[in-house]
Amino acid sequence: MWLIGGTAVFLLWVYFSYWRAKKAGYSKFVPDETGQISPDNSAALAPYQRESLWATGVYHVTAFNKFLLLRPAEYWQVPLGGHVVMVEHKREKYLYQFFNAHTLQAMQKGWLIFGLRPLETLAVTFVSAWVEDGKTPEARTIYFSFADVSAQTAVWHTIAKDLPLDRAA
Repeated sequence: MWLIGGTAVFLLWVYFSYWRAKKAGYSKFVPDETGQISPDNSAALAPYQRESLWATGVYHVTAFNKFLLLRPAEYWQVPLGGHVVMVEHKREKYLYQFFNAHTLQAMQKGWLIFGLRPLETLAVTFVSAWVEDGKTPEARTIYFSFADVSAQTAVWHTIAKDLPLDRAA
């Protein structure tokens, strides 16, 4: 009887720990030092072509910021070079992130550590245009995780067009 009770308490503790980690936004990005994808403009997405992904990081709408962890999102690029990420933070409620060739600083392939197994992820670092009055713009990193490699590759090539080769690792 004590064995069943002890096992139940242990399982509840594990479940509670995962729930608290998710609520706190605990995750870790581990860069892949060997994983480079060579630039190929023919593999890039067409303007306005959307790609589904899971987004992690700080996203915005007007004056509201929120850290999101592995939320459903869509990425696309507009013809003038702007990159857009639209993330569903509540049912049919969206937050956004925008960057372009002038604000983009780096992109790196790696893994997002959260849950039972690591997820292949792209880390995109840019200077945020969403800053409070009187504050200087700061570099931010957002993370894109994908259901399949072809989606990751297409997004990589689309963003890599705006990076100098030495900043796409």
